[in-house]
Amino acid sequence: RPTLQPRNPKILAFCLVVLLQLQRFVDMILSFQHETLQILHRAFNRIRTVVEAQEIPLPQDASYRKIMTCDYMPGLFLTEKDMAEETGLGRTPLREAVIRLQKDGLIQIYPRKGMRITPITEDSIQQHYQVRKLFEPTIITQYCSLYSKRELLRYETRFQQSEQEESLPHFELDAQFHTFLISITQNDILLNMYHSLMLQQVRLAMFAAHQGIRNREGNLEQHEEIIASLLRENPEAAKDALIYHLNQSMVNSLKCVCQPDA
Repeated sequence: RPTLQPRNPKILAFCLVVLLQLQRFVDMILSFQHETLQILHRAFNRIRTVVEAQEIPLPQDASYRKIMTCDYMPGLFLTEKDMAEETGLGRTPLREAVIRLQKDGLIQIYPRKGMRITPITEDSIQQHYQVRKLFEPTIITQYCSLYSKRELLRYETRFQQSEQEESLPHFELDAQFHTFLISITQNDILLNMYHSLMLQQVRLAMFAAHQGIRNREGNLEQHEEIIASLLRENPEAAKDALIYHLNQSMVNSLKCVCQPDA
């Protein structure tokens, strides 16, 4: 049977060169599409992380709420039986709650003796705000232009509305806002640390309120200044406003343990 033979070897060589170039072009297009999809995927994950982080509510079970509202005051000793009777939790849910409370640094366990609500001391307050002042100003300076303007405006409205709310939802909103500022890093280790840190922040604020410290004064104006600076994409102004806010919050917290009867 006759077979096709190229009459001119140059034509065959030319065809091979064209095919190789075409293959390289197709490979380049596929590689570009893959990299583009990866970039879009990372961008989507960043947006989702920011949105989800700000919507995560603080724990709602009875044991958490009693500690957060200072119904269980810092330093109080309890047994599992005491907590079960007051919260109505069964044995298994109570054990799970105790493990989470210990993990979040809200209680200290003493084997065969019971537990103690973690005390609030001058040293613990200093360490708490030292960590916050190390991370938050640096992060908002580096990511200043990347925050969602829509979310910033939404927080501004929510802070204005929270002026009429009770202390606990007001302080929980503060914790959600500062978690929102951190969440833009997409750093899971940092976000997990800030979960516990913000629980402590709410408890500190509620403890100060119990002690008669007027720690809500100026909060709205301070948050409005932080938000306004971020909306203007002015990193230095945002950093200064945030540091001022953190220092005011730290002073109010320190007043709790500097009372003569504290």
